[in-house]
Amino acid sequence: MSYQLSPQGVTFITTEEAYAATVYEKDDHPTGGFGHTGKWPDGSSLVVGQHVTKEQAVEWFKADIRGPLDSLWKAAPGILTQPEVDALTSLLFNCGTGILGPGHTLGNELYKRDLEGVARAILLYDMATIRGVRGPFLATRRKAEHDMFQGAAEVSTPSGLFECAKAATSGDIT
Repeated sequence: MSYQLSPQGVTFITTEEAYAATVYEKDDHPTGGFGHTGKWPDGSSLVVGQHVTKEQAVEWFKADIRGPLDSLWKAAPGILTQPEVDALTSLLFNCGTGILGPGHTLGNELYKRDLEGVARAILLYDMATIRGVRGPFLATRRKAEHDMFQGAAEVSTPSGLFECAKAATSGDIT
């Protein structure tokens, strides 16, 4: 059993992450596709300047999204609706699954099963460093994830207007 990302969740995350056809340096990690920081299929490391096809980016995304989904299932098995899964998967894909751990507000609220607390916690993860400047650059994405988590029919970011999955589905989402 595990959670799955809805088609709406896929669209939201891949649009927010934006396809990078050329590997670039992000936080001391070569990054390409839709935020992939791993290796090529042959095991070789990504190198800044290398080309990434859209097809390769999609394959990486399918593999990379499993980590957040599996971590979310481990933290909260079967209790989340599809919009909650989509919102938290987007957050975890962007921030890393470490925020589910003890001592992190999101993880603490999720383990307590306080879904209102989880919704509030999403908004806390809005800081990022862009071109050496640290600020709340992720505030609009976090607000969209918060609203998605709360069951909004659609959410908006500077990247566009996004339809959200319906809240009726819950438990083992396949």
